[in-house]
Amino acid sequence: MKQSMASKRWYDPAALVLAALALCACAGPRPGLVQEAALQPGRYVQQVYRSPELQPAAVAYTIEPQPVALAQGISVQEAARVFQEELVQALQANGLRVNGGSQGAVWTGNVERFAVAAPFWRFLSGRGQAQVAARGEIRRGPELLFAFYDAVTVNPAVNPRHRPPLETDLLARQAARRLAANVLNELLLPPRPEAGGAAPTALDRPSRQSTE
Repeated sequence: MKQSMASKRWYDPAALVLAALALCACAGPRPGLVQEAALQPGRYVQQVYRSPELQPAAVAYTIEPQPVALAQGISVQEAARVFQEELVQALQANGLRVNGGSQGAVWTGNVERFAVAAPFWRFLSGRGQAQVAARGEIRRGPELLFAFYDAVTVNPAVNPRHRPPLETDLLARQAARRLAANVLNELLLPPRPEAGGAAPTALDRPSRQSTE
């Protein structure tokens, strides 16, 4: 009996790992989101589509909930809340109107992965780590105005004054804020010339990894 109970305890974690891997493998764009074949390399995000008709400052945005497919080191609900808050704050900080109603544009998307390093790892390495990968699109009615995919990693130094729950929240927000900033840069800055334009330099395309 003891051996059977031990075996059950031994295999339960493995089942959880397999379930997580299956979820990760199945995670993909929400139905209706633009597939990567329609996207091109961006200057600030990894992949982007931008309609010639897009005028970001002239559009009011309705931000739909951004569901999280896979979360590690943070709950799915908390990851979704943090990402949504940082995305809305990024738009508002850049002077864009949010909650545009039926006459505005609808921003849909999903977070494919949101991972925050465990406190034990942060204690050993002396640095935190958070990773976010997300995609989204902006539509006005059936018209696609903008679509993107991006993934970022942040590696800030651990602040010993912060307790683990606070450190987790700060790491999550820093990663979500960095990705939102990349998207807003891509959205607001003028598009690259279609022909004859110089390739983006290291200054044009910021690093995907931050150690701030």
